[in-house]
Amino acid sequence: MVPPPSLGRRGCDVAVVGAGIIGMSVAWHLAEAGVDCLVIERRGVGSGATGIQPGGVRTQWSSELTTRMAQESRDFYRDFEARLSPEVSPSFDACGYAFVASLPETLKELRRRARLQNGWGVPTVELAPDGLADVVPGLDPTQVVGATYNADDGYFDRPGAVVHGFEQAGRRRGVDVLDGTVQAMRESGNDWSIVLAGETPVQARQVVVAAGCE
Repeated sequence: MVPPPSLGRRGCDVAVVGAGIIGMSVAWHLAEAGVDCLVIERRGVGSGATGIQPGGVRTQWSSELTTRMAQESRDFYRDFEARLSPEVSPSFDACGYAFVASLPETLKELRRRARLQNGWGVPTVELAPDGLADVVPGLDPTQVVGATYNADDGYFDRPGAVVHGFEQAGRRRGVDVLDGTVQAMRESGNDWSIVLAGETPVQARQVVVAAGCE
């Protein structure tokens, strides 16, 4: 059962500003935890940077923290359709991901990252130029000194279906998406008053800002 809004139609426990992949994911996770959540978006779900990103999903990162976060994300996205039941399948393609070095110092850094990733169970391997050419058709191996590669990484063929999958699952949990442009946020007692252009302010106990930088 979806809990009723605790602060009325123009209020919520948590307001999320921005309906991109981060904002809609936050809203869905909050709703899953039983939190009354409202998303405020000025242009439409997935209309900003989310709408133009290529949908890459990879576990090759440069630090322990980002590598472990990427592993958690990978595991989540493997079960994305079972968890969220999106209307359109995002269609994940594990085509592999290569980081290519044209300079020896770049390859040295990629090796360092690969050792770190391997230490956390990420199956990154180093490839010589000829080996890289085998997995990247059309690549000229004479222009590179080496690469690191993970065959399990890939991308969503329909990345827009990911953000809309979060939106659809969130709405089923009671998340509303309000069209509005946020002009200011002011503390109002223990809550926040979110001032919208030409609209009645929204009251929220907490605010998550997930809007892009412009």
